[in-house]
Amino acid sequence: MLQHAILTLLQDGADHGYRLKQRLDGLLGPVWCVNVGQVYQVLDRLRRQRWVEELPPETNQRGGHERWPVAITAEGEAELARWRSAEVRPTRPPGPARNQILGRLAVGGRACLEEILEGVLVERAVYARELDLVADLTREFEDADTTVESAKFLALEASRLSIRAHIEWLELCAAHLNADAYDAQARTGRPRRRASLERSGPGG
Repeated sequence: MLQHAILTLLQDGADHGYRLKQRLDGLLGPVWCVNVGQVYQVLDRLRRQRWVEELPPETNQRGGHERWPVAITAEGEAELARWRSAEVRPTRPPGPARNQILGRLAVGGRACLEEILEGVLVERAVYARELDLVADLTREFEDADTTVESAKFLALEASRLSIRAHIEWLELCAAHLNADAYDAQARTGRPRRRASLERSGPGG
């Protein structure tokens, strides 16, 4: 994805790594966050594939150091045309969740059940706050009138729905572990404090 985004930008003219990174930020936004190191790694790979070529260096007027712009080649144009016409393949569904809550539950067992439940509620509060932030950002792109804005809107919607699903999973964890805690109390006779979702913060 990133290499084809860079090739697309280079169709507008030769450019150098740092400025390409700035342009990618404006193009991809929340869809794909990149750092300048990633851009230079991709440019190096594109050079090896002969999809871009280096041009004579430019001298930065402020710093005096040279910048090496790159331009898309005929091979790069052909690859970009192939990518644009290629079938969009579905992404792989996620596998079983990897979460420190589950790891601690499996390894620590009933000895740390109350602490695990507290962690569930704290995590839910964090995700609830994040859900509010993402919802605010999503509203900025609801009336998208460009493909770039549409991509940003859909990316934020994917994030919002993913966070909402994780909150629902945390609520399931809380209900399940509360029941398990009461089962443990019934067997051992030791009281356990019941944690409530009401203590988990906003967003419920």
